[in-house]
Amino acid sequence: MDSFEAQPGNKAAGTDKVSKAEYAQGVEERIKALSAGRRSLNYRPQPVRRV
Repeated sequence: MDSFEAQPGNKAAGTDKVSKAEYAQGVEERIKALSAGRRSLNYRPQPVRRV
């Protein structure tokens, strides 16, 4: 939450066209969902091919 609050709100909307004020509605739930998604993914990159 600290990083979200530290961001200035007068900047342009991102590529998804959502402003900070719009994103602030339900921000705690969004951040919890993002965090849970990151923790549950088991990303395993393929081995590097040596030449």
